[in-house]
Amino acid sequence: MFLEYALKEIMRRRSRALLSILGIMFNIALLVGILAVSQSVEEATLQPMKSAGADMLVQFHGKPCAFDTIKLVRDLNPMPADALKLDTNDGVSAITGVLEFLAFKEGHPTIITGIDPDITNIGPIKPTQKKGACCEIVEGRYLQGADTYTSVIDKELAILEGLKIGSKIDIGQKDFEVVGIMDVGKAARISGAQVFIPINTAKQIVNRGNIITTIFVKLSNKADPKVVKEKIKSVTDKNVSITTNADFLTTVAGMSAMTKNMAAGVTLIVIIIVTLFIIKSSLATIYERKKEIGIMKAVGWQDMDVAKLITIENVIQSLIGGIIGCFTGYMITYLYAMNSKFAIPKAITSYPACASTALATDLTVNIVFSPLLILIGMLVAVVLGFLAGYVGAKKISSLLPAEALRQL
Repeated sequence: MFLEYALKEIMRRRSRALLSILGIMFNIALLVGILAVSQSVEEATLQPMKSAGADMLVQFHGKPCAFDTIKLVRDLNPMPADALKLDTNDGVSAITGVLEFLAFKEGHPTIITGIDPDITNIGPIKPTQKKGACCEIVEGRYLQGADTYTSVIDKELAILEGLKIGSKIDIGQKDFEVVGIMDVGKAARISGAQVFIPINTAKQIVNRGNIITTIFVKLSNKADPKVVKEKIKSVTDKNVSITTNADFLTTVAGMSAMTKNMAAGVTLIVIIIVTLFIIKSSLATIYERKKEIGIMKAVGWQDMDVAKLITIENVIQSLIGGIIGCFTGYMITYLYAMNSKFAIPKAITSYPACASTALATDLTVNIVFSPLLILIGMLVAVVLGFLAGYVGAKKISSLLPAEALRQL
């Protein structure tokens, strides 16, 4: 009975009901939109670090070395490999180092990354045989611990240079056999390269001692990032650049903790304003229906019955507004994702402008559909409806039937 009466009243007072629904819709759309955009952008910008299986990236930036047959990439300076001795006692659960350099032949660079073949859970690539997955070995095999002058090359380079399994690549006047061809896909990667070789061989080619250029660090569950940073600096150089997930999000998307807090603050303010609007609308509805409510109470309706009817009306309007608001919020996220462009910082990319193949640096913002976020949006809408109904109930309890009937 209450539900039937509530629906009839909503249809009878369509203009006021529509205003209430639009108020709820705007509120929920803003809430869901901000949270969904924040979640989607965070997922996109943290993907390179997730792909590397790392929480920290350590690099030492300085003046680029002079042009030579072999040179380190961009402005990366060497760091001692002693930093790789950090372990769980230092707050590190996994760590690996790579050596990135450029090998020039007739003025054209080939981007090389020396990696540890025995470590595949953290680093620039994670080899797999899974069809279509990132770092799929499409031909041949991956590097092995006993390998020396062997290489795994990117599929694009293989196509461009006409290389196949068994082909030779000249790196630092040494011939490297191609033992594997890998498809790294279009995902942005840290320390990506056209050719991957064993790191020990890379150190011999570069001939700068036991060095590395980038360190990937996976923290232990209870590790303090600040403490780990200081330990890394103590065994490398106090001026090393250490990038964490939070730094990556701020650098790439400009989404600092302050930005997220400001967005949350704006959302809270809007929720308060819309709540006041809904309460005011509910009270106005009661005032307009003063005579009607007086008759209802005169014929035996209790305060609780009238309050229940008003609350059901508000909840129905809130549910309708909440559903439309959630849909609108995700439409906002979709439009944002379609028009947003992010890329990993050039400071952590290996490819020079004159590289024969392009490094994937663009980050794709995909919509992260979250049932929990929808539930939060609908819960907020229902709570607002109940709140408006409660305030209305308090008003109804003070309304005397005789006072309303005198106005007939």
